[in-house]
Amino acid sequence: MNKKEKITNQQFLKQSNTMKTRTIPDIIEGETYEVPFYKRENKPENQITINGVIVNPNLRDYFRYTPNNYREDEEIADWWGLPYIEINENSTPDDSYDDFKKRMQEHGYAKIDSELEYKKRIDSSKRAFLKKYPSGVCYDVYCLDGGAWDRPSWKGNSCTLEGAIQIANDLLNKDEEEYIEVSLKDLANGSYERKKNVCYIITP
Repeated sequence: MNKKEKITNQQFLKQSNTMKTRTIPDIIEGETYEVPFYKRENKPENQITINGVIVNPNLRDYFRYTPNNYREDEEIADWWGLPYIEINENSTPDDSYDDFKKRMQEHGYAKIDSELEYKKRIDSSKRAFLKKYPSGVCYDVYCLDGGAWDRPSWKGNSCTLEGAIQIANDLLNKDEEEYIEVSLKDLANGSYERKKNVCYIITP
């Protein structure tokens, strides 16, 4: 990732849609990076569904790491509030110890596990994963709903596809939440009406 000049949201929105990628800021690192534009193959209607729930969608690269205010309007309109399932097997980010060591060095870690420590940690992680997911597969449910400012919210998981579909359907059938401001004074003396499916925002 090359350091570039920071850009504003307005500048981002003006970038040409004919380009293959667009530049968005990495707020944490203070740099910028390139992400692809939202395409037809990324749209919900072009995904595989099982019992009405999208499974392993073909999302654009960096979909899970894009601040919501830097997403394209079409992507927001298509995916906001729409849960989907990702099927995950126990895996490590590295193909070998040498790859792990190289990655740690690139990130500037002073202390790096020995090969024996690395293998023990990987084996322990696999055993823990298989204990929780005996089939060796985990079904994670995500939804772009503002629960996180820069990624889809993780909504839960299951050791079976049926269980994950139930989680997703529960989200789809959930009543829309209402937001009500409540003062600290009213909160203290209980002088406000408690309602179902309401998020109370505490104000001074």
